[in-house]
Amino acid sequence: AVTHATSDLVGPDGKYSVHLYGNESVRLIKRHDPSSPLFMYLAWNVVHAPCEAPQMYIDRNDHIKDTGRRKFAGMLSSLDEAIPQVVGALRDKGMWENSIFIFTTDNGGNLGGSGNNAPLRGGKFTFWQGGVRGLSFIASPLIPAGRAGATWDGLAHAADWYTTIADIAKIDPADNTGPLPPDGVALWDAMVLNKTSPRTELVINIDAQSGF
Repeated sequence: AVTHATSDLVGPDGKYSVHLYGNESVRLIKRHDPSSPLFMYLAWNVVHAPCEAPQMYIDRNDHIKDTGRRKFAGMLSSLDEAIPQVVGALRDKGMWENSIFIFTTDNGGNLGGSGNNAPLRGGKFTFWQGGVRGLSFIASPLIPAGRAGATWDGLAHAADWYTTIADIAKIDPADNTGPLPPDGVALWDAMVLNKTSPRTELVINIDAQSGF
């Protein structure tokens, strides 16, 4: 289970969401039959404004002078604790050797919520690079040894994750998107073999009057 100090919990019901989601993920992994495929979408809602974290995580970052940024770092510290426990549950179940762990954000940091995208301009709610560029990493024993720990700078869009995961699972993504074809392209081979991205363009914005 994801560990925590009960005196440090926050939230309307006395529980911190990182612990709730982490514990439920560990529970589902423990009860899963390893002979069957498992897709888990774990949408932790940190780091994100409002910046709130149990005090013990904030205290781990007391070297940060800015109060908002210290709380932001506290949220990240809670993830640093929870993620290895989810991975550990996969290891204990004998599933890790055939797992692909994708960790990704959906946008740049919110400058109004203690985010920092330097040296990129702007942040969430803008169409500058600091708003539309995100960070991701993949951890998996299935990645070729020579590529483990390496970076890939190919062009990619958030919509490509669905198509990429479907491709890895040998599923036709068009079977599950309704009347419209999928927007994404499969990136797995390009990422793990350090090839040129099959994506050649990105749509950043269509409606300039959307309010963003």
